[in-house]
Amino acid sequence: MNYIFGIEYYRPPNPPRENWEEDLRQIAACGFNTIRCWLYWRTTERAAGRWDFSDYDQLFELAARNNLRVLVTLIAEAPPAWALRKHPDAILVRPDGTREPIQDNCGMVSVGGYPGFCLDEPQAKALAARFITAAAKRYGAHPALAGFALQNEVMPFYGMAQNQTPVNHPCQQPLFQEFLRRRYRTIARYNAIHQTTLSDFTGAQMRAAALPPDGLDRIQFCAERVIAQLQWRRDLVKSVAPNAPTFCHAAGGKTSVLNPPWIQEDIAGLVDGWGTSNYENDYWSHLLVATVTRSAAQGKPWGIVEMTGGSMWRHYPTSTRSPEELVSLPLTFIALGATTNLFWQYRPERVGSESPNFGLVLENGRLPKRSQAVARLAKALRQHRSLFTELRWPQPKIALVVDWHGFACEEGNGAASQSAARIEELAGINGALAMAGFEAGALSSAHWEKHGAPAGVKLLVMPGNVVLTDAMLDRLDVDLANGVSVLVGPMFGHYTGDGWLRTQAQFVRIEKIFGAARCDFTVEDSPRFTLATNKKIIVTGSQFWEEYELLGATPWLRNGQVICGTRYRANGSVRFRVGSFLGHKFFGGISTAVSGGVVNTQTNAATGNPLLPALLTSAAKAAGFAPEHPTQPPFVVRIGQHGRQGVAFIRNTTGKPQTFRFGSHLRAVSALDGAAILARNAATLRFAPQETRVFLLNATALKLYRV
Repeated sequence: MNYIFGIEYYRPPNPPRENWEEDLRQIAACGFNTIRCWLYWRTTERAAGRWDFSDYDQLFELAARNNLRVLVTLIAEAPPAWALRKHPDAILVRPDGTREPIQDNCGMVSVGGYPGFCLDEPQAKALAARFITAAAKRYGAHPALAGFALQNEVMPFYGMAQNQTPVNHPCQQPLFQEFLRRRYRTIARYNAIHQTTLSDFTGAQMRAAALPPDGLDRIQFCAERVIAQLQWRRDLVKSVAPNAPTFCHAAGGKTSVLNPPWIQEDIAGLVDGWGTSNYENDYWSHLLVATVTRSAAQGKPWGIVEMTGGSMWRHYPTSTRSPEELVSLPLTFIALGATTNLFWQYRPERVGSESPNFGLVLENGRLPKRSQAVARLAKALRQHRSLFTELRWPQPKIALVVDWHGFACEEGNGAASQSAARIEELAGINGALAMAGFEAGALSSAHWEKHGAPAGVKLLVMPGNVVLTDAMLDRLDVDLANGVSVLVGPMFGHYTGDGWLRTQAQFVRIEKIFGAARCDFTVEDSPRFTLATNKKIIVTGSQFWEEYELLGATPWLRNGQVICGTRYRANGSVRFRVGSFLGHKFFGGISTAVSGGVVNTQTNAATGNPLLPALLTSAAKAAGFAPEHPTQPPFVVRIGQHGRQGVAFIRNTTGKPQTFRFGSHLRAVSALDGAAILARNAATLRFAPQETRVFLLNATALKLYRV
């Protein structure tokens, strides 16, 4: 697949045709190589069997004329009005049995018809298949085609709160009951877990806002339907356009990549390229989104399919990004190996919640300063394309295990508001690992359960994994026996895979793994913990902390004389247990600094958990490995290798200017403009707030930075 650095362009009815020719000329002149369009079923088959692709034909023609490629997003979730009238019983159904209202004009589907049909319903599925096949056949061999995005943001399966309607249609009830048969095997086991007295699975019904057993059933069934429907779409496209690349991407930001009703690795395995939208506002969130998305792709091309070039979803501008921030945004993902970066969008929307400030250009077509900076980046990337698409990165030795089961249990147990804190926990741990110089990966708990720790990983980090299936515990035993170490957070494995609190006997198994037992807990907003082996390392927890009784383990963290973190070495692995959430205190809170009317996010780690990177480094050292990248807080430094040359991505993570200190005898050259930035013995370079710079490093630098 080719490198994509482009922009969202045509989402009917915006922009109007009279702008296309000049816009595409300007987009190409700015250095972009790809535009993305939304190809709606609703606008191409206005009458049954009568296709009209004239708008898209013209768009492809203009794109080809300007050496631009087109990424086509196929939107089957907006059926034509005639189809909705003819097949009303195929419309999605809410949990209360009523039909999902058809939206005539919403931000993402201005042409109406959303969210449309249940695509498990046979008649609707056949009609949608006809649309997908017709579109893929028409453009599948077009020389300007970049590929087909099989749907937008896995619509309408957005997240935990939105996963009820897409799986509640009557035609899906037999599918759900068959799923339950496979999941529980016997009706007796189902009854015991759900506290029911059914005689067989035909009496089992999908439940809406329910306690964890039912909620977990719904989410896992939803994950199955996502995979089945995506595979159906892919097979339709490949049947008529076998050589056309296929894409799929998740929605919005870290909530969507951490808390979806699907398994990301499974989706990524079905398509040629995987990605996500990203509308987060701070670097640490961008970094977490990139880490999870890259890892889910499992070596396939990946990237960001939507990222904002302006303020979002407001009538009056409420925030914006400086030119340095906007340039740093795609560089954050390129610095982890992304080969797709698409800005949302070129022209702002003309109606709805995404109007009028959601674009790289203003309403009059002019490029503001921030967009001019992006254009300069696009041209530099085009000039040095191989440098940024052929980088090699160290193999991660540390991986976050992301567990959607825990979010589901929080939702079912009335603690959904705490899910945001758990997400920040992951962002903080991942950010601290980056600040400490580690090449970190991530994987879903479901993928880990099936396949174990990825090759080369020596330490699994599980900060919020409160749910463990029996198979996960078995997998943990196998990984530990293979020398993989583990670091877990509070309430680890409290719930079984069915959403029930473990029995006393089941807790004994976890206590034996870690050589320690949870014996009490204390509620405290910002408890302080000291590393037992180095009292200079003090970290801050949040919300509460657990106290442990040693059963063979040694103290790792203390609150005064109380043991609230343990370390246990057994069978070639080290098992760390931490009694509080440490991650989101790493930020010290995300705040804003206003300068010249520009709002910049900034991190105040000095008042949060500045020594969390040191604590994680201590755990890694015990597990037998060291950081792969240099460290210089508050900068994050990542170094990839291109042939014999090093390429350094250096990010100022704060909202204030900062000075980066290079080692002596280093000559660095800007990778974007070729200028010699530092001569021999030059020591410092000033960075603007949130700025990322990219340097080519000589052989001496490679030795200095351990590439």
